[in-house]
Amino acid sequence: VELSRGCTRGCRFCAAGFIYRPPRSWPTEAVEEALERREGSRVGLVGLESISDPAIEGIIGQLLHKGCSIGFSSLRADAITPSFVSLLKASGSRTATLAPEAGSQALRDAINKNLSEEQILTATQTLAEGGISHLKTYFMAALPGETKDDLMAIVTLARRIRTTMLPAGRRRGRLARITISVSSFVPKAWTPFQWSPGFDEKDIVARQKFLRDELKKESNLTLRLDSAREARLQAALSRGGREIAPAICAAMGDKKRFFKALGPCNPDPTQQPITRFPWEIIDHCVKRSYLMREWQRARDGVLTTFCDTSRCKRCGACGSAKGEKSQQ
Repeated sequence: VELSRGCTRGCRFCAAGFIYRPPRSWPTEAVEEALERREGSRVGLVGLESISDPAIEGIIGQLLHKGCSIGFSSLRADAITPSFVSLLKASGSRTATLAPEAGSQALRDAINKNLSEEQILTATQTLAEGGISHLKTYFMAALPGETKDDLMAIVTLARRIRTTMLPAGRRRGRLARITISVSSFVPKAWTPFQWSPGFDEKDIVARQKFLRDELKKESNLTLRLDSAREARLQAALSRGGREIAPAICAAMGDKKRFFKALGPCNPDPTQQPITRFPWEIIDHCVKRSYLMREWQRARDGVLTTFCDTSRCKRCGACGSAKGEKSQQ
């Protein structure tokens, strides 16, 4: 059941965060109606932008009273409260997911994560003390501007998360499990990072080896890495135009033939910042100038505040009419 669509955070890498603008929450009545039509006793809640809303906590409480088991998608670290963790524990869940995305504060600022290390560790401690015994975390490697220090910061933060969870685990007599998932950054259309050149496959493999070597001796900590080759395929399909059509036809389900046919036909868009992208034949109402400005702010490490749909018109998605949005 979807609680909200879109997100006010404005993370610069996130396709859903820009495609689904303006962000909006479903009315409580609509959520309750959807839950009444459910089949079975297992309920998955997605779009947890509104988890701090008392009405949502009330809905969760009602579901638990009816004997439902509840699953949650990734949680906002700065919105986790002891009362919410109590509901999480009552649901029978012993696993929670946080998404710091980057290890260093400088890189979190560049991607506009609007999340501090203190908030991440506070959320970790709240979850651990509330009975969560398995914490999953999501990070990305090869983000625009990432340095070796930023990569090492993932290792450092992973170790601090483990240290933060240790006391609660020792009191329970069982140490918590921590999963560190690191995916390769893929530039996505309609985001500020659509101007990023992406990455070199060999470079990704080297970054993954560094993380594996640094974290392999940490007990109760599992590192999960994606395929650099799969990420390259994602990048080609994510940003390609008609020029990659021959490669798709040549592949016919064989990814090896796709890469061979692809060749050099996926140009670096950072070399042509004025050129229109293939997907810009579709008007999704977020102004190109706004995305370009956010790309520059990312390179400068400047944060952008959360969306306030009641008064903010800066990106163009909240124009009063289609014509107004197009003109902006």
